[in-house]
Amino acid sequence: MTAATEARDAGMRLAEDGADPRLKIAVDKVIAEAIASGEPFSANSIRRLMPAVRSGLIGSRVHAAALRKEPRLVKVGEEASTLKSTHAKPVAIWAVAS
Repeated sequence: MTAATEARDAGMRLAEDGADPRLKIAVDKVIAEAIASGEPFSANSIRRLMPAVRSGLIGSRVHAAALRKEPRLVKVGEEASTLKSTHAKPVAIWAVAS
């Protein structure tokens, strides 16, 4: 595991550990709706729908969704993050595998 991957995972753990479980459920519901739409989506897409949620939690929950086996998500591209704090870092665009 690289230092960058370890730092990413540590940041996601912090976001998850500090979040209200009800908020995690709400974020997961919006992600499930994005998946069900059949349209590609990214953390940016979810943040637009939930602007009051801490950004780390959204990224962490999207990552968790991508790791699940069903429905299987595949990375179909990248786009610049819309968060000022990330300095336009690339974020994955996900779609359900066909």
